[in-house]
Amino acid sequence: MEIAVSLIVDGAFKNVLIQSEMVNELAHNLRKVGKYAVHTSKESYEAEGFVVIAKGSNKRLMVFADDEKEG
Repeated sequence: MEIAVSLIVDGAFKNVLIQSEMVNELAHNLRKVGKYAVHTSKESYEAEGFVVIAKGSNKRLMVFADDEKEG
């Protein structure tokens, strides 16, 4: 099953479909390493984060860059 996610790549959002199994791997590696290479059938991205918004949600998201690292 594929999941629609918005990857954060170079501070911008890239909407992609990824395999559901990759979501856990993506989250784990982002937390551990800080970036993760996501490969789709069309392109590859070096993700810095990702967002999954519920189907039918009317919520909007605003992201601000924060160059400081948290402990």
